[in-house]
Amino acid sequence: MKYLYHHRTQGLNVEGVHIRSICNALVAEGHQVQLVSVNNIDDDFSAQVKKKGENSNTKFSALKSLVKTIPEPVFEILEIFYNVYAFFRLWYVIHNFKPDRIYERYSLYLFSSIILAKLYSIPLVYEINDSAQLERLRALYFKSFAAFIEQRVFSYANGLVFISKELEKIILTAYPTVKSLSIVTSNAADKKIFHSDAEKKEQSKDKLGLTNQVVCGYIGCFASWHKIDKFIEDIAQRLKLNPRLTLLLIGEGETLSNIRDIKKKHQLGEQVVITGNIPHEEMINYIRTMDFSVLPSANEYCSPVKMFELMGAGVPLIAIHTPPIAEIIEDNKDGWLFPRNDLSACIIKVLEIQGDSNRIQSAARLAEDKIHNQHQWSNNVLDLDELYLSSLRQSNQQNNLG
Repeated sequence: MKYLYHHRTQGLNVEGVHIRSICNALVAEGHQVQLVSVNNIDDDFSAQVKKKGENSNTKFSALKSLVKTIPEPVFEILEIFYNVYAFFRLWYVIHNFKPDRIYERYSLYLFSSIILAKLYSIPLVYEINDSAQLERLRALYFKSFAAFIEQRVFSYANGLVFISKELEKIILTAYPTVKSLSIVTSNAADKKIFHSDAEKKEQSKDKLGLTNQVVCGYIGCFASWHKIDKFIEDIAQRLKLNPRLTLLLIGEGETLSNIRDIKKKHQLGEQVVITGNIPHEEMINYIRTMDFSVLPSANEYCSPVKMFELMGAGVPLIAIHTPPIAEIIEDNKDGWLFPRNDLSACIIKVLEIQGDSNRIQSAARLAEDKIHNQHQWSNNVLDLDELYLSSLRQSNQQNNLG
């Protein structure tokens, strides 16, 4: 099958990982993929997939700084007018590539794809990670108009892919008239990359000077709602009483400077290691230094990619209890959950677990097995294929009835 994969993101950070992983999985299943985005130059992803770690999207960063400075109403108007550019760009690709299917990472106000899909009778499925119904970092200025477009776009789609049951519930409750077929496929990992290796684990620890340390890791954006700075502040004094416990923090963000100040204030020294951002292709080398990981906070509908990659590499998590996370982590078996807004419970669990290597190793084995057997990008692509086929069967039935 020929897939046209369209997205309007910058293709950086976690969304870039997700996009490339799905495209890789599609190509691995024998499909041909044309990738179209706001800043993509080489649309032939099938060629890119063979260049390990390389993607033209990661080389484009000017938009990132520009987006932060544009007032929200102006930004949303630009999003609406982007449909003009997207229409002709997609029309050109459809005309030349002649795709069998269109798969789009849904973006607010983006409706040109569904118009072209209907004009050319090409089935279109939306992967939904965002919505006008969600609380967002930048509050929507034209929220009612965004929801108006969103409801109609979802109604005309051949299928919807949600990253969690909670997100599906939020959106379909808000739009009861949407009857498009839908599936829930959580995020995933690639076991060819994210798997445990005892020998490499020791090598990675040695390289970072963490030999004989129990390493609790955190990977992600250092944003206020992730509460990693509050976690460091609250655990600081007790961390000093457990000298074998080291916190390894990977990523960047607004609260990182605060974390550096906390580290200095409490004289945590080498017990808190901050790496900054790490290229995704190198991430496994840092994950392998970790004995377990911590996720202090997440929103109600998020299915964090890093959770799957950590577990797949044999690193169990102590994580906040939200519906999507509880769908993946079985408490006290392949990880540990603590109640929302209860960081003290999280810290107690960290201090309890760090001294029990048998529990860590048992959870690590179960976590790795679960991700390798149930949550691979290839599984998501097979589910996607079945969704397209179900849509085709439904369309044929309706035509026969007509």
